[in-house]
This record gives sequence, C-alpha cells and structure tokens, in this order.
Amino acid sequence: YDGRRYGHGDLHALPKDIGPQAMFINQDLFQRLHEPPPSPRTPLTWSQALALWQRLTRDENHDGRTDLWGVYGFPLEAAVWSHGGEFLSADARRFTMAADPLALEALQWTADLQAVHRVAPQERQREALPVDAMFLTGRLACFIGGRWMVPLFRQAPFNWDVAPIPVSDRTRRPAGWSGSVGLAMAPECRHPEAAWQLIEFLAGPEGQAAQARMGFQIPNQRPLAWTDVFLQRAQRPAHAEVFAEAALYQQPNPSTRTPDNEWWTLLHQRLAPVYRGEVRAAERLHAIVPEVQAALDRGWRLLEAGR
Repeated sequence: YDGRRYGHGDLHALPKDIGPQAMFINQDLFQRLHEPPPSPRTPLTWSQALALWQRLTRDENHDGRTDLWGVYGFPLEAAVWSHGGEFLSADARRFTMAADPLALEALQWTADLQAVHRVAPQERQREALPVDAMFLTGRLACFIGGRWMVPLFRQAPFNWDVAPIPVSDRTRRPAGWSGSVGLAMAPECRHPEAAWQLIEFLAGPEGQAAQARMGFQIPNQRPLAWTDVFLQRAQRPAHAEVFAEAALYQQPNPSTRTPDNEWWTLLHQRLAPVYRGEVRAAERLHAIVPEVQAALDRGWRLLEAGR
C-alpha cells in the first residue's frame, strides 16, 4: 500500500486469515421435515435450492404467519458472479451493472427470494428477531455466512453442517466473496521489534494454529487448513472443508478494486426497495446509475489528487 492505492507501494501486510462463505444448514430440521440435506461437495442449482427452500418455509402453528424460513443471506456477489454478470468495467471506473442483463437477472433472483417467493425473512421479521437468532432457535433452515459464525452456532442445541452456496443454473459456476484482514505496522511505530514479533506470531504457523483451534478463522496457510487444526472433525461443522474449498474460488468484493467503498455502500442502500418488492431490479438500477457513478468518480478523483 502506498497510502492511496492497494497493490502499490512499500507498505505490506501479512494475512491474518481468509473469510469465504458457505451455507449453514440445520440438519435436525431437515431430518424432521424428511428432506435430504444438501451435499457438502456438489452445490445445489438455484432452481433446486428455491424448490427446497419453498418446501422448508412453513406456517407450523397455522396462525397465518410464517414460523420457519428456508434461507437468509444469499450474497449479491455470489449471485451476480455465478450467473456470469459483473458490477464494474474492467478498469473499475464505470458502474456497469445496470447495462448487464446477467447482473440484472441475478439481482432480481436474489431479491425475489424474499419479495416474491417469501422463502427469506423480510425486513420487519429481521427487525423482530435477528437472523442469527433465527438460526439458533430453529426458525431458519439455511443461513449463508462466513466461518466467523461457527463459534456462535456451536452453541446451538441441534446438529448442523455446511454446504456450498447454490450456483446459477445457467453456468453452474461456484462464486462468492471472501474477506480478509491484514496485519501490518505503521512506519511511525515506536516499538517495531515488538510489533514484528506479534505479527510474525499471529501470521505464522503457531499463531495460525492457535486461532484456527478457536473455530473462528480459516488459517492463511493451505497445508494447515487441511489438517484437524482447522477441520476439527470432532466438532461442528462435520464438513469444514467446504470453507477451505470455497477459499479457492471466492474473491474479494467489488469495492476492493476501487479507491473507497462509498459507491458500494450507496448501491446497497438504494437497492432496498428492490428487496422489498416495491420496484423491479432493472428499473431501480437504471435510476440510480448517475448517483452510484458519481460516488465512484469522486473516489477516483480524490485518489488521483493524492488525498
């Protein structure tokens, strides 16, 4: 990092971990409803997943309200990339999503999970009960999230596991976003030797093993990720390798290609009416292009001005 652009300069960071996503599944719930759980090796297609989530979404006490939801948390990046679409131009300077038919289809499919098919909890339900609590209390059959959810979900009173995120029927291409955290010390660090010892430990084999054992993170070293230090076969999930395999194909989210994430945050804020079913994806995206592009342009101008 050179103070302005990632991938340039002499400030380096070592990866603390890597954070791909997977689909958590309530195995006891699947068994109770006589549904075979998704394979930990072969991802469901969107059509297969939707049919499954529709069967799992239920009004169990017959009071006219949904008690059990099929899924929550389908990442927009996973949908767009799996379907063959994109968010930005190759140079990351133009917001191209609104002109990309595949991206539009993927966004609409994602939004329809809650707005049309009603297999995902809507905003008012999520306000009443957070989705992680929904999963922990058995009211959510599938939850898409990262490895960081494992320590919390290990408190669940039921059996659960993980499976790959469903893929587009069009491409059957696995996709998703994966985050990470970098460990570095500033040039002005007053105790560089101590700082380096800490970074060296945390990013090295011993520190990575210690952090992986807590169940929270995927180690930054591939050989370590395929040992029981990470896989932890005696604990849930039974198929932790789903995360390690996802790390091989999932990628950073689109905002990492741009000077800042203002445009990305704005995009998600402006898409809220699509997820509520108030407007179609194509109409909404075309309407917000000037605003999102302006935010993207502003980031590039500030970068080029050295600010």
